[in-house]
Amino acid sequence: MIMTSANIKRYRPVVAIDIDGVLRLAVRPGQPAPEGAYPVQLTLRRGAYPALFHRPPDWDSAGTATGTYWLSGIGATWVRSLLSRGIEVVWATTWQEYANVYFAEPLGIPPLPLGVSGGVAEEFPDSPEWKTLNLARRYPGRPLVWVDDNPVSLDSLDLSEVRPARDRALTRSFWITNPSRGITAADVTELDAWVELASSPVGHETLRRLRRNQRRRTERLVARSQHGTLARAARWKRAFKIAVARVEPHQRYIATALANGVRDSAFDRDSFRNDIKRWTGEPITPDLERLLGAIEDHVRAKRW
Repeated sequence: MIMTSANIKRYRPVVAIDIDGVLRLAVRPGQPAPEGAYPVQLTLRRGAYPALFHRPPDWDSAGTATGTYWLSGIGATWVRSLLSRGIEVVWATTWQEYANVYFAEPLGIPPLPLGVSGGVAEEFPDSPEWKTLNLARRYPGRPLVWVDDNPVSLDSLDLSEVRPARDRALTRSFWITNPSRGITAADVTELDAWVELASSPVGHETLRRLRRNQRRRTERLVARSQHGTLARAARWKRAFKIAVARVEPHQRYIATALANGVRDSAFDRDSFRNDIKRWTGEPITPDLERLLGAIEDHVRAKRW
């Protein structure tokens, strides 16, 4: 493969990393510090503080708030390692530009670009959705891993599902499960393995194959859950495909009922004709009669 500038970007992953719960640890007073953690004293300023998804601290008369913050030595070392390898690292934090103001220097890293920015709280129900929709619009055509302790709770808003289709296999949301511990050495090992795969053509094929296999497993689990067996699911799916193409959108329930009948028992055209008349309260139209004929032909041919 001839490496063009577009290809080079295609194989340069983006790591979008949160601060709170990942690099800044929720260590309570008297609680033992996690492995590698270190304290720093920071003074926040009212004039340089994020408004979106942030509750302000108790400002003193000078408009400042000084406190001790615990940072992750493991996380800081990892970010420096990523940068030294040419990986693009961006902030995915509600601190936005103030991540660089307060945390870059104590972490021993240069200022990083913002992976998420802008917006007003009223547009979004929570910060995970805000981050997801920000990230989904950025870095097209490039592998992207998002490291956060507060993932999106809705499957429909999973980052790998809302990015463009060609990028979904090259997308990962990595959940840091303990915000008082932050990112761990085991997390770093797993993330580095993903970043390595995302950095080469062969790795991309591996990630695409893994996604295809995972989707097949998920589809089989859903099919068994809804229909009992894969064979019954296949009968339902094929009958539904025939039926739904022949009914009006508001009559999809007819397609579902016909598919359920084909899945569960032998097809009885007269019985279904009577059912449809009862459901709709109207005579059978020529289109519905043709639908019943198509389903009957399908069943007689045993196309499952």
